[in-house]
Amino acid sequence: MRLPSRVVSLRCALPLACAVALAVPSAHAAVFINELHYDAAGASGDSGEGVEVVATAGESLSGYRIYLYNGSAPSAAVSYANTAVPPGSVVSCGSQVRIATVSYASNGVQNGPNDGLALVDPSGQLVQFLSYEGALSLIHISEPTRQEAIS
Repeated sequence: MRLPSRVVSLRCALPLACAVALAVPSAHAAVFINELHYDAAGASGDSGEGVEVVATAGESLSGYRIYLYNGSAPSAAVSYANTAVPPGSVVSCGSQVRIATVSYASNGVQNGPNDGLALVDPSGQLVQFLSYEGALSLIHISEPTRQEAIS
């Protein structure tokens, strides 16, 4: 059975974010990609595409970026978007988490195969890398001409 849209999601985003906030000691912040929506079903084309990012323990999302990768050649993925993560909204659930959504225009996120995205912190360090509809093993975030293995 095909779902109405392709959404890479942790089933209940807010409860998961709250559980992470409660499980992580207050001195340690975590920032992670919580949801990716990249391929809506239907003739109208892709719409509502985006990436949801969660920060725990009062962490600011200032300076974090999402990089999107086209992996049509999986060993030489090319970054085609580099977008700042917005400040987001603070949600209280026993502790506070910050949730932000990076939105893209219709058909703004590649539909695969072998595509991916990276969450990068303000100092340019990779926080999280996800691939979807196939594997990507060679990428580099800050210098597209040099490739670095991140598998």
